[in-house]
Amino acid sequence: MFTPTAVLQDTRAKVKAMKEEMSKLSIEFAKNCNDESTKFELSPEALDGVPASDLSRIKKLPSGDHEVSLDYFPYFTIMDNCKVEATRQKLEKGFNSKCKDVNTDILTRLCQLRQQKAKVLGYSDHATFVLEVRMAKSPTAVQPFLRELSAKLEPLRDAELEVMLEYKAEEMAAAGGSSDGKINLWDFRYYDNMVKEKKYQVDQTALSEYFPLDVVTDGLLEIYQELLGLRFTRVANAETWHPEVMM
Repeated sequence: MFTPTAVLQDTRAKVKAMKEEMSKLSIEFAKNCNDESTKFELSPEALDGVPASDLSRIKKLPSGDHEVSLDYFPYFTIMDNCKVEATRQKLEKGFNSKCKDVNTDILTRLCQLRQQKAKVLGYSDHATFVLEVRMAKSPTAVQPFLRELSAKLEPLRDAELEVMLEYKAEEMAAAGGSSDGKINLWDFRYYDNMVKEKKYQVDQTALSEYFPLDVVTDGLLEIYQELLGLRFTRVANAETWHPEVMM
């Protein structure tokens, strides 16, 4: 028969074992993502619309084509700017399918462990466990809030989508084609960027000239040094470090 102390120790041991497994799985998940090496060979025509300054940062092959990886930089600049729908569709599918053969099982196991840990600690599910110490306190408080927020945002979403559809129809007609009347997943960033430029006169490419990576990085490090009393120094020929992703 378990005593209260024995029960506590047993619970602690179970939670510790689950957290250790979750940590290992998280590291494996991140490693799989870091090791992902899919590349696409795309012609300059297939990358029409991508700013020349961004295109110059994407590896150019002897054939004249560009070798496009699924790293964040090439993916986002192409999805934001490329006029060729087939290119955007190819990258969208590739980006959102990264490591699916190996990471799907990991995510499934992590979800199972989250639920098991919550149960061991006396909660009905993971959401109830994590919300207890947050402002919402419980899933029953979150759900009405999200429904109310969704109802308020839907008219704004519909209005924005209507503008995107208008731009898509105009662009397709100018190219001698016709719109399918949808903003597909591979369309959203492209036409959202177009809305920013045409409707709100926000040119992301022009803005980026004022925020070069080295200046932004130095500025962020200076803030951390001042706030946390740290000092960062550059290490020559250092290996790339990837932080652990905790799920």
